Amino acid sequence: MKQPSPPSLPHPQAQRASGDRAGVPVYNSRDLFGDGPLLLIDHQGARYRLQMTRQGKLILTK
Repeated sequence: MKQPSPPSLPHPQAQRASGDRAGVPVYNSRDLFGDGPLLLIDHQGARYRLQMTRQGKLILTK
């Protein structure tokens, strides 16, 4: 099954941070994860897994 393409910056759902991080995109984790606890990120030819635990913490692994 083909994986959906990851969002590219800037994403329409991205907010903009204020203060010290002004202009940096801010994503809501619910928008990224949808109904599941896992998403995949392609970065410089490597695939990373971003997983949300039952306690709501995030784990990034290669």
